[in-house]
Amino acid sequence: MNHVTDDYGRTVFAVGAPGSIERVKVERPKLIDRLNSLYFQAYDSPGRAVDEAVDMIRAAGIRSELETAAILKAAHYGEERKD
Repeated sequence: MNHVTDDYGRTVFAVGAPGSIERVKVERPKLIDRLNSLYFQAYDSPGRAVDEAVDMIRAAGIRSELETAAILKAAHYGEERKD
């Protein structure tokens, strides 16, 4: 079984293909937690701080559009708002 290091510095089992939603969930839990916090802080905002979320992803060193989309989907940005 392959292993990767997550953004908390822990060694975890690698799942899914690189750049997939399942892989970013195990590789980037800290970033996803920060994105979820941002999402809920901006919950009533029409754009829900999407620009800030993408900036946060870029600041983490992620440049791939595929991985960026997977991270946003793994966070609450991939959900529809239900009022």
